[in-house]
Amino acid sequence: EKTAEIFLDFEREYDSGPQESHTLFSVEVQKEEFKSLWEKVKVSYEDVATNNVDEDSDEDSEEARLLFRNCRLGYISIAAQMGELSQSFSNENKRILVNSQLKILFHLVTVKSES
Repeated sequence: EKTAEIFLDFEREYDSGPQESHTLFSVEVQKEEFKSLWEKVKVSYEDVATNNVDEDSDEDSEEARLLFRNCRLGYISIAAQMGELSQSFSNENKRILVNSQLKILFHLVTVKSES
């Protein structure tokens, strides 16, 4: 449960932080950290699910299942956000590269951003 709580804290912090503060590199670091936490949550959940076989542990199993479900939903949401942000940075970097190449090769006017 402790790992799941750390995971959910990470999710809340990422969600509440300003998106403008991210860079391509900070997102990549956070993606690795987030993925590592997710792997730990899955292992913890599997341990609980396989070790709780008596009737007294039904309540604990249900609590663990709900906690895991919340973590899984959070993982999907944050991973998607991080992927979209990485893609956005990648697109912007390509636009900057193309503009600089056009300037160098043809002395053309830069291309305006779509957003």
